[in-house]
Amino acid sequence: STASSWRKVSSWYYRICHPKLVADSTIRSLVEELLKGATSRKDSITRLYRFVQRKIRYVETRLIGKKGGYEPAPINFTLKNRYGVCRDKAALLAGMLQTAGFDAYMVLTNPVFRVEKDIPAPSQFNHAIVALDENGEFTFFDPTAEWSVEYLTPVEDDQEILVCTPEGRDLEKTPKRSPSVNLSETEVTIKIDNDRSAKVKIAITARGVIDRGMRTFLKVFSEERLKQIITGAFKSKFPEAKVVSLLTSDPEDLTRPVTMTIVLTIPDFATKIGKEWHIGGTIGELRMRFGFSKSAFSLESRRYPVNLRIISTNRIRTIITFPRKLRISSLPKDLNLRTRDIEITINYRKKAYKIISEEIFQIKSERIPPERYQENKELIERYERKRRETIILEEK
Repeated sequence: STASSWRKVSSWYYRICHPKLVADSTIRSLVEELLKGATSRKDSITRLYRFVQRKIRYVETRLIGKKGGYEPAPINFTLKNRYGVCRDKAALLAGMLQTAGFDAYMVLTNPVFRVEKDIPAPSQFNHAIVALDENGEFTFFDPTAEWSVEYLTPVEDDQEILVCTPEGRDLEKTPKRSPSVNLSETEVTIKIDNDRSAKVKIAITARGVIDRGMRTFLKVFSEERLKQIITGAFKSKFPEAKVVSLLTSDPEDLTRPVTMTIVLTIPDFATKIGKEWHIGGTIGELRMRFGFSKSAFSLESRRYPVNLRIISTNRIRTIITFPRKLRISSLPKDLNLRTRDIEITINYRKKAYKIISEEIFQIKSERIPPERYQENKELIERYERKRRETIILEEK
């Protein structure tokens, strides 16, 4: 790069993009049509965003010309062909927002690698999004995130960006949100019958990156194939398990969080030893957890950071109902583990012929440096042991 500052890179890219964002009569008519009946400023913005997000395919195309890789296609070309790379989709959205009277700009970013602040080079960026200036505060949009409820996916939080304006701007960052932005809430109800079999219902609601992942999963696979995949996952731990029903929300409905409800039956769910019924070992497998894999901590030590990619929160509530001929003999102890990067709590309580557990599993750091690896590895190992602990019921 020959640029002496990020401001110069910002204004340089603005000059490249600006001529490409000019709307023709087709785009002006489309914007007018999309905004008919809009009830608010936010509604208008969302309508334009959803159009580019959903109606323009995201594809890779051959890099053309001296500025190939940076220069977007003219927005009328992208609209006509209904496809484009990230910069093409971003340019179309920025152009449509400008046509509607909004103050929108192209933005360079890199959601994969950190940008070196002391090297003002456009080659450090590999992605383009859009910034909307609202009274001096920017709202960011990524129109390539096809199944995202949010304008900007949480995986793009706290990332270096360059908003490209006529006068130029310095390197900035997208806002950092709390771990609850990537949230899964799971309620597991287990009804144990007198023959030790169990009927299990698992209801999942997701938000953020987890929501997007589930939507993609639901879009890719047919209902029959989904049922096969889920049945296979449970049979690996419960060989006689049978999935009775699988209900999901419409993955194309971006107005509400995605949901999935699984009902299954498991024969011999409880193991009988004398007068005791043992429930455990594999019960943790019913407490479905998203956005984290324990394999990240499988090595004895690390020389490089663990890249968990996203911060997230899993809330899991489990309700076990057991026959009245039984009483609780032993429950696992509560768990409260915390490091700078991960926080886990599990609490148990009794209520008549029910056992209720509440679990919160929170990832607070996207990257864990080598010097903090060992304490987090030990935390995960303690947690995995706790998940396998046994509940003991006893015949009266």
